[in-house]
This record gives sequence, structure tokens and C-alpha cells, in this order.
Amino acid sequence: MTVPGSGEIVAPDGIVIRPIVGAASALTSVVVGVIAPRDTDYPVHLHYGLEQVTYVLSGRVTALQRGPTDAHHVEVELGPGEAITTPPASTLSFRNSGLEDAEVLFICVPAYPPSNADTEVLSGGHRPLTVQELRRSADRLRRAHEYLGAQIEARVSAMRWLAHADESDEHRA
Repeated sequence: MTVPGSGEIVAPDGIVIRPIVGAASALTSVVVGVIAPRDTDYPVHLHYGLEQVTYVLSGRVTALQRGPTDAHHVEVELGPGEAITTPPASTLSFRNSGLEDAEVLFICVPAYPPSNADTEVLSGGHRPLTVQELRRSADRLRRAHEYLGAQIEARVSAMRWLAHADESDEHRA
């Protein structure tokens, strides 16, 4: 069992999260997840409004996920250099039945909230989402769209301003 070290946190599903300094922005977050071997699967959870890429750095892990329109969950075994993308409103869990920790990158868009507000551990396994869960996901996605759009527009405006300032400087010379 992996015990969180200094600066590490434990996600709602029990996975140890190791933040990467400098790897977050207003649009994305990137952290290392340490998925320790255990006898049972990690709890099933969902992200309401963010998309997550799980990229394996070392070890082996099985990702179990079910999208909102899928009849059943799928299991994908992943090794180093392999990845799986989990869209919003999909159930997700992990299994590590090996002998060593698996280290993965979790890349999230939009950035994962430090409050864990976008994550819910589910009872009942990889089940269809309730109407309430689907509505919450739709609301979170709408808010993520607004937020990401505003962040991108701010960057575009800054670039336009810089380009205009550069053109003004060129005409002065």
C-alpha cells in the first residue's frame, strides 16, 4: 500500500495524487497518480464536467469505464506508453492486481478542482447514471464550456493586443 508523502493528496477513490509543479494552467491540470496493488478494484467514480486522459508511465493497470450511452462497462488493460480517455459523465475505476505500483499521468480538461467538486464516488458499480447525475453533468459541462471559452478569449485578446502593439512599434521605426 502506498502512503501519501509530503505534498501528496488522496483522491476520493483512494488513489494517491502527486501534483507536478508547473504542470497546471487555467485550462488543464496534470498530476501523477500512484495506483497501488490491492485485492479489490478502486471505487467507481465519475467526473461530471471534465475529460480525463490516463497515461501509464510505469506498471500495469486496468481501467474500467462506462460512458453514459454504453450498455456495459469496458475493461482496458494498460501498460507504459498506453492511455485511455474518459469523457465527462462516464463511470471510471481502476484495478492493479500486479505486484508493483502503477504510476499514471492524469490529464484533465478543464483543470481538476482542488475541492474535488467534479468527482463523485458512486455506489452500485458501473451503473447507468441517474437523471439527477446526468442533469448535474450537463450543468457542469455548460459551466466548463463558459469558463474555457472565457479563458481562451482572454488569451486571444492578449495576443491581438500584443500584435497591435508590435505593429505600432514597427511603424515608429
